[in-house]
Amino acid sequence: SAGNDTMYGDNGVVTGAGATAVMDVLGGADAMTGGEGNDTMYGGGGTDVLDGGFGVDLLVGGADADAIACGLDNDVDTVWFDTAPVNGIIDSIAQFTVGGIVAGYTANDLVRISRTVFTGGAVALPTLGVLAANAFQYTDAVGIPVASTAAARFLYNQTNGALWYDSDGSGTIAAEQIATFAAYDPLNANDPTAQAPVLQNTNFVIV
Repeated sequence: SAGNDTMYGDNGVVTGAGATAVMDVLGGADAMTGGEGNDTMYGGGGTDVLDGGFGVDLLVGGADADAIACGLDNDVDTVWFDTAPVNGIIDSIAQFTVGGIVAGYTANDLVRISRTVFTGGAVALPTLGVLAANAFQYTDAVGIPVASTAAARFLYNQTNGALWYDSDGSGTIAAEQIATFAAYDPLNANDPTAQAPVLQNTNFVIV
């Protein structure tokens, strides 16, 4: 539905209707659909399903393993990781667009990282702004990847869409998978040859 919506989940189903939609307490397994407009969704606790639909959306799954869809559009959507990584808790992210990879699609969707909960290591994440290039690393590891430098924090396997966080880079702490990015072709949602998005450090913003 049209309009700009703000939604807070509490074990229910919410559909944006052009006004502010609010559920009282953050928690429970929620299903939210933004429709049209610029929407903000907070899943809170529980395994949530968030679909931004059209528009410039901010999608915050919160704790637990959430399914997040940015929407079939050419707008800049943001997926916000605002809770500390927990081993085995992996979000699924669909319809994430990287501009310039597909003809006609210029939007670069974003991953927002809260620095206060993504901690550890001798080389801290930047306080604000785009993730440093040396903090992002591609990997083709079948299992748990290993950071090649002390500065590397986010390790991405573009073959299977797995995104890992390594709190101490090449130190002794093992990386933890925080998300899986689904294969996506914005011109054909059912394309069997689609690949996971080609993420870059510029898709990550530290706040």
